[in-house]
Amino acid sequence: MLFTPKPLQIEAYNKLGASAGKGNKRIVLQASTGVGKTFLAAMITEKALAKGKRVTFVAPYTTLINQTVSRFTEQELPQPGVMQGQHELTDANCSIQIATAQTLGRRDRPIADIVFVDECHLMYKAVLEWMEAEPGIIFIGLSATPWAKGMGKYWQDLIKIKSLRECIEDGTLSDYEVMGVECPDLSSIPLSKGDYKEKELGDFMSGAKLVGNIVQNWLENGKNGQTIAFAVNVLHANEIANKFSNAGVPVEVITARTKNRDEIFTRYEQRQTRIIVSVGCLIAGFDSYVDCIIWASAYKSAIKFVQGIGRGLRNHPDKKICYIFDHAGTFTKLGYPEDVDELYEELCSGEKQEVEIKKIEREVKAEKLPKLCPSPGCGHKKPAGIHECPKCGFSPRFGIDSDVDESRGLKKLKKEKPVSKEDKQIFWSELKGWQKQELILKDKVRKDGQIGNIYRDKHKVWPRGLTDQIRTPSPETLNFIKSRQIAYAKSRGNK
Repeated sequence: MLFTPKPLQIEAYNKLGASAGKGNKRIVLQASTGVGKTFLAAMITEKALAKGKRVTFVAPYTTLINQTVSRFTEQELPQPGVMQGQHELTDANCSIQIATAQTLGRRDRPIADIVFVDECHLMYKAVLEWMEAEPGIIFIGLSATPWAKGMGKYWQDLIKIKSLRECIEDGTLSDYEVMGVECPDLSSIPLSKGDYKEKELGDFMSGAKLVGNIVQNWLENGKNGQTIAFAVNVLHANEIANKFSNAGVPVEVITARTKNRDEIFTRYEQRQTRIIVSVGCLIAGFDSYVDCIIWASAYKSAIKFVQGIGRGLRNHPDKKICYIFDHAGTFTKLGYPEDVDELYEELCSGEKQEVEIKKIEREVKAEKLPKLCPSPGCGHKKPAGIHECPKCGFSPRFGIDSDVDESRGLKKLKKEKPVSKEDKQIFWSELKGWQKQELILKDKVRKDGQIGNIYRDKHKVWPRGLTDQIRTPSPETLNFIKSRQIAYAKSRGNK
């Protein structure tokens, strides 16, 4: 094998072996983009073949098939067979099979002793049915974001070798800078499968002024770097691309129906194309050099968010930092990828944990208040939840803050010093202690939703992955609670 494993990959290999030694046959390896999960799979495959075993590698997308074949053959592994359409490498007799998840659902399953499932958080039905039908096979899931609801029902163990924050701090991954805006008011956009509907979101985000701002900001701050842009839908992607093209910037669009992707990627890697605009197609499996990311689509999904940002965190000898331009306010809404990554310490079963989080989110929905119309010369106070001004008819295309709506400019966002999970647990435990004190001393019932909201005010995230251990609240915590109560009273017009 030509590839020399990195210390991190050796650590992952040893931990996988230890987990399998305990009898686990459904193991998820969480490793950030750029750590080399495919090369690790190739290393394990080589050792498995030496023992006469057969290996299957399941890729989530057709575009990743040839990429995975190349990675395996580069390491002088035997020629793999491919299960995907009428692929020229189709050969069921090969000891290594590389298959798409979609093809697995339409053909007989290959004989295998070990199965790698790339991007296992996608939870493909054909893979889950295979896992259930053949309990003796070892399945190894690979993902940077194994946070999908219900994964804990199918997978037994989670191995997280290094956090995203640690990878950035030690130089395994590139650091980044963010320029962003306040999160737009997307309350009127309907949801589908936990995220915003493409058409409605595209209509909202496609204002000509917004697109022009995207181009202007890149020209001023993008340093002419190799760039990928995430758009809402095909219409939005073409609109962005047209604006860049009119500004003289070499740009191409990739959608689900783009057939000449390899040619586009080649032109991009040769720097003939400066920007690729995508509609979700580059969220995963895109390994080319990226200096800059334009985030022009709003997401509720933490998985899509972290996967997308991960495209820009791969290191390169000529790269110092990745520039991220967040035109959708996603960093403001979801937080920084490192913070999101640290929220998930175990696989989610889809039961108690998710139910408790949703309960808190329902209970702490902020009260909607009237807001002034941002249209110049109007100043009418719009009723809560009304997007279009009933007086002048003005309907802001991007948010409801007048400064943001007029300038559409981005400001550099600063990362705050990370708070350890231990400190977060202490604060949550003190909130639980205050909750109990209020009940015993004042006969007041403070719901979990209320203290969850206080926690979120301080740490900008919900109290996920913490225990309900009770601790006597410190003076600092009591002062913070009091400040939140005062702020809430003022918001209701009370003194």
